[in-house]
Amino acid sequence: MAVRNVDQLSNHYKQVAQFYDSFFERQYDDLAEMSIREFTLKSSDRLVDLGAGTGGVTHIIWKKAGLQTSALAVDPNEELLKIASSRDGVSIIQSTAEEFLDLPVAQEYNKFLFCRSSHHVFDQEGLFKKMYHVLPKGGQILVIESLEHLLWDEVKKLCRPVSLDQTESFIQKAGFTVTKRKESVSYHWNKQVYFQGLRQRIFSVLEVLTNDEIEKGIADLDKNFFMFADSGDIKIDYEFLKGTKE
Repeated sequence: MAVRNVDQLSNHYKQVAQFYDSFFERQYDDLAEMSIREFTLKSSDRLVDLGAGTGGVTHIIWKKAGLQTSALAVDPNEELLKIASSRDGVSIIQSTAEEFLDLPVAQEYNKFLFCRSSHHVFDQEGLFKKMYHVLPKGGQILVIESLEHLLWDEVKKLCRPVSLDQTESFIQKAGFTVTKRKESVSYHWNKQVYFQGLRQRIFSVLEVLTNDEIEKGIADLDKNFFMFADSGDIKIDYEFLKGTKE
């Protein structure tokens, strides 16, 4: 089974914090620009990045959108937030998304971003209801998820305990007007760099696998995706769900 509770997730990200950026940073510019476009961010907007990790995307959004106030990175993991705290334009709060919404400061923001982090929320229905009450009229939430990672078939089914169809229904039930779209982006990878990330269990779903199971999966990817070449283009299909409080 996949990583299922806050303590397990915290331990996972503690282990991968030191090499998290080196694996994912090639995606940061695209994710930041997509977020700015989806939100139609203005300099006066106040942004919270929920599950912000190291704050790499948060910082780029703040910089490229020209936000007048710091973007707020919220994450339960201390090791990731230490990195986020060193970035210009990023303030931090160590908290889960659920706990953050109970803080008075949450009401000071009008844009809530989940950038590849909503799948870690265990009670999405309750969370989006709470968000609707916290946000001002015209406030928005944005969920960005990768539809799947480059993984082998046996492990893909563990990746998302809540489908994006369910996520969309929870956002609508909370009272938001929802729009959605998809966008694909390709990234060129040296296979050994990608495989090293898998061995380091960069994706939390890999925590439940043994070393032998991961090596078997890597062999499958080498044969059937990279076809034993040194590198290849990996396409990531992003899906966007935007909720607006009318």
